[in-house]
Amino acid sequence: MFATYDNGLVLNIRSAPDGDIVGQIPSGTTVEVESVNGAWCKIDGGYIRADLVTLSDGGDSEAAEPAADHAGDSEAAEDSELWEMTVPQLRKLAADSGIEITSSVTKKADIIAAITA
Repeated sequence: MFATYDNGLVLNIRSAPDGDIVGQIPSGTTVEVESVNGAWCKIDGGYIRADLVTLSDGGDSEAAEPAADHAGDSEAAEDSELWEMTVPQLRKLAADSGIEITSSVTKKADIIAAITA
């Protein structure tokens, strides 16, 4: 299986899911995926977020979310600090910024998308 990153500047490679950054993949790069476990792909050298890449095994491909949904996403260097925040911290930031986030929105990615929109 392969993962292609085309969503921004760089994709961080982490030592473990949510671990330390150990490297980066530039946009337009395809890497071999050893395994997929939930939100993370294991690659040679570490882990990358599955929702930020297009997965394929030769013919069909699938993206967890459209690339446009990742403008300002966590792995883009300029907004990485948002992904270090907890959901309650993000909700407070949104409220302090005058952005209404309903209680039905529970995913960190959706809250960050609302903040960076």
